[in-house]
Amino acid sequence: YARGLTSEETYQSVASELRAERAWVEEDLTREVRSLDEAKQGLVSSEEVRKLYPLLAQRVEQASFEDQLFVLECLDALASVGPSGVTLSLAVPDDTLSSVSTRPGRAGWVNLRLG
Repeated sequence: YARGLTSEETYQSVASELRAERAWVEEDLTREVRSLDEAKQGLVSSEEVRKLYPLLAQRVEQASFEDQLFVLECLDALASVGPSGVTLSLAVPDDTLSSVSTRPGRAGWVNLRLG
């Protein structure tokens, strides 16, 4: 404790504060590493979904009409036919498909123009 320049009590108090700060920093680092790991898992998950898309598209294209209808019903899909083509509305969480434009309409729905 600085060779007698401070009291034992002051030294113990500062040492205790340093130990507490070190413990807090270690806990914070652990939380940040865990958060980073979770973010990486989410990124891997979205990349895996993108890899599965061609396979799923192929299976849906090869499915019977009844099976295709079942899939659309499971997705809570709405199809609108108009002069400009078919618009398919799917219930998709916001910001899930950043490449697909959302339009005014039902909240939480994404409109896809087909054809």
